[in-house]
Amino acid sequence: MLDTPTGDGTASFAAHDEGVDPPRIVVGPGEQRVTLSSRASRAVEIAIERTVRPPDVLSAGRLLGLPQARGLLPAALIDPNLKVESLRFTTLGAPPVSAGQLDHLERVLRAHGPRRLIVGDRGALATFDTFAQGLTAARALLAAGYGAALSVGSAVEVQQRETDPVVPMGAPVDEALSLLAEAAPGRLLLGRGLEQDPEVSEALRAAGLTALVARSGSVVE
Repeated sequence: MLDTPTGDGTASFAAHDEGVDPPRIVVGPGEQRVTLSSRASRAVEIAIERTVRPPDVLSAGRLLGLPQARGLLPAALIDPNLKVESLRFTTLGAPPVSAGQLDHLERVLRAHGPRRLIVGDRGALATFDTFAQGLTAARALLAAGYGAALSVGSAVEVQQRETDPVVPMGAPVDEALSLLAEAAPGRLLLGRGLEQDPEVSEALRAAGLTALVARSGSVVE
């Protein structure tokens, strides 16, 4: 799996009956040329998606996280069963892994008691009540050979119906997910400016991590 942006405007895939190699490529912004060579005996699907949200887009999570936002929205647009809880939590993201690694990724995260946990073909998203808990889980991911990204802030938990899962949304969730393209195995990325947060700096000090990480930096263990 290649999770480092290629940077040269090109991406190449080779397809065969066992699958596609590499299964995932992250490319940088701008014009891109994608080349596929296939020796497969069947049709091969290649999905191209934009993972970076433009800064002028207001997501549902950010909207619902704004004070009194629900009171300003027309009642007809909001499901009466919708439950939204605003709170501060730490968001931990892990990049996509192969199908055979999903169960192991989930076990590593679940062992650290996340508040919420979502694992799927786009990776994993876990939330924790404290940054120290999230940092411990992140270091466990690194030790297991995965990459990770952490962010902290006020966000929301949304549940559309009682039978639906609770989904974390908001700026810290968006930030953690935006960092995953650079979260290579053994690399931990922190959201921009987190080293200035007292809770974060104390947890890093207690963990013996002297490198305070900005958005473009990393801690490699």
